[in-house]
Amino acid sequence: MIKRSFVSLIIVIINLLIVISFWGCSSLSHVEDKVYPKIVINDIDMTGRTKKEAIEILESKSIVPDKQIIINANNKKYILNTKDLKSHNNIKEIVDKAFSYVRDLSPAKKAELIKSSKERKFSTTETFNKDIINNLLNKIEKEVNQKEKNASVKGVKSGKLIINDHIAGRKLNKERLHKDILTEIKNKDNSIINAEVKDISPAITKAQLSTMNAIISSYETKYSITEAERVYNIGLATKAISGALIMPGETFSFNKIVGKRTPERGYKQAPIIIDNKLEKGDGGGVCQVSTTLYNAIIRLNIMSLERSNHTLAPLYIQPGFDATVSEAIDYKFKNTLKYPIYIEGIISKGTVKFNVYSNSSLNNMKYDLVNEIYEKAIPKTIYREDPNLNLGIKKQEQKPHIGYKVKVYIVEKKSGKITNKKLISNDNYDMTNEVIKVGIKK
Repeated sequence: MIKRSFVSLIIVIINLLIVISFWGCSSLSHVEDKVYPKIVINDIDMTGRTKKEAIEILESKSIVPDKQIIINANNKKYILNTKDLKSHNNIKEIVDKAFSYVRDLSPAKKAELIKSSKERKFSTTETFNKDIINNLLNKIEKEVNQKEKNASVKGVKSGKLIINDHIAGRKLNKERLHKDILTEIKNKDNSIINAEVKDISPAITKAQLSTMNAIISSYETKYSITEAERVYNIGLATKAISGALIMPGETFSFNKIVGKRTPERGYKQAPIIIDNKLEKGDGGGVCQVSTTLYNAIIRLNIMSLERSNHTLAPLYIQPGFDATVSEAIDYKFKNTLKYPIYIEGIISKGTVKFNVYSNSSLNNMKYDLVNEIYEKAIPKTIYREDPNLNLGIKKQEQKPHIGYKVKVYIVEKKSGKITNKKLISNDNYDMTNEVIKVGIKK
């Protein structure tokens, strides 16, 4: 009895396995000519689709449909036809890959994958000629972009500045436009892109320079026209300074503007102070230019960042009013006014002069310098015998220079009355005796 029941159970199990196997094979044969379940291409479930259907679906969603993109940039239109991009995709290749997925597996394994909830994802790629887009971007950039240009002072005519207008700049947001094009390429319909173009204002505008409507300071010093080399150097340095524009907050450097005083740059040898003696050196006379400019600027109540007096008091200016320069010594100032200033240099008949232009409202307040000499050293005349000079002949070897200790004040005047007085420097000048050589040669 037990043996008969066991045989019956075995027969039932065998029949059940036959049924299951038949069902699995039937299911597999149902999808054998179609994409298997849970196959996803480009996030689209392709379960049960034929190859042809899958290809048609993917091509209808092509990344680069045949269309036209119009780009507006700086009031000009540019057209991009996507057909010119010559796009290429691998849709058929990926569909074949998805279609053949698991087909080489055993029927049992296939049935297991069909029942599984796990998706198998595939992605197609589409390429196109990016050079077409890049070339168009470069063309638009070249035609749209414009370098901003500052307003400038052309010169002076009849006491008024001639202002060259500024030019506003433009800059295409090339990266943004590139992204917008790649985005619009995917859309089926024709599209319009308004390119982002940024306006760039120059640092210096005509409106700013137009505030300079008057001469607000002027100063001049005189020189001998008999010293040709010195005269030439004064003219060369004055020409370099003339036309300087200093915006509010900017720093002016005499040495930076004028440059090195060397023969290569046209400067000649003329008397300069070396070890408290007047000897010939490159650029002699340039200190008179820096001194004259200093006096024009300081009378605007613009304090010096760097300024040094000579070791010997010059004859063309009062003690304490000079500003020497050399390769190691500069004259610098910062424009502390709320308006720009323009410097005009003039050379005429033994006179060097600087006019400073700015806003006429600054003429309401006037400034001047006063000095207070609190110590003076008077030079002596020293005679020295010279065996190389004929008997009785006298020759000056060194000129006398009075020594000074002097305080300099800037005074503020309003309506002709002094309203303020401030110490700005305390200068020392060396004394040098006059030295005369006396000949003793018989």
